[in-house]
Amino acid sequence: AWRCDGILEWLREDEDNYDLQLLDGHYSMLRSEEHTAMVPADERERLENLFKGASDAVNCLVCTPTLELGIDIGRLDSVLMRNVPPLPANYRQRAGRAGRRHRMAVDLTYCRSVSHDRAYFAEPLKLLDGRIDPPAFNLRNDVMIAKHVHATIIGALHGYGRDTTRPEGERARTRDVLHRCLPRQVEPYLFEDGDVRRSPYDFGALRELVRRHAEDLADHVERVFRQGWPAQDAASRLPLRCVLTSTPSPTTWSAWSHGCGAACSGRCARSPASTPCERNAALSNRMTRRCFAAATGS
Repeated sequence: AWRCDGILEWLREDEDNYDLQLLDGHYSMLRSEEHTAMVPADERERLENLFKGASDAVNCLVCTPTLELGIDIGRLDSVLMRNVPPLPANYRQRAGRAGRRHRMAVDLTYCRSVSHDRAYFAEPLKLLDGRIDPPAFNLRNDVMIAKHVHATIIGALHGYGRDTTRPEGERARTRDVLHRCLPRQVEPYLFEDGDVRRSPYDFGALRELVRRHAEDLADHVERVFRQGWPAQDAASRLPLRCVLTSTPSPTTWSAWSHGCGAACSGRCARSPASTPCERNAALSNRMTRRCFAAATGS
């Protein structure tokens, strides 16, 4: 050292020195991006590709609990949850998304000061080893049934537009109808030529497309709903084909509103004498009719 008359002595570096570890550890900066439904689809896809890629351009995603990234999330090695999930099944679903590629992961859960989080913080095994209830679906939830039926039909129609075994002209017409009737943005539903719509959006082309493929759609929807369907409620699948492949008369509508004659053996579904299976079949008749009416216009 300058003007130092002493003797220099080499000192060994402190292995626990945080600053030296930070300099020598080659750590990567945290580069986070938002991944929610509020992000436009094109931008979200770009972020997903960056996150799954080999670069560190995006190495952290701030997500909603659903984390809609599909099966392959790439090199997701850690998950940080900002609160304790409601149930053990939710915890396993979120924590299990990490480590799918390398089979190793670090999961951290921040426990807030609320009673729910504090209870699991005091007894974490209740969350780790808690009871996992199998997924359930309420057949009496007609709104949810309608969403599944609509999604199944629309998905099948998109498949028809890509099916190379069908004539190119038919595929082109199917894609055109889906593009016009199911746009990516809600603006066409609300506005026309820059002004607020004075008449409802025209779904006539989609209605005709569904009617033209009614038989194929009936087979497809029935196959989808047959998976995991309770055996004791098998009769309730029968009315689905009736609704998809025919236009019932007013008399038939009235009969269906009280239950399927074949399933209920002529007894009213509202009658105490009918069995639970018969009541479920009648209920499915009414729900299926309402679900498909929006698509067929019948």
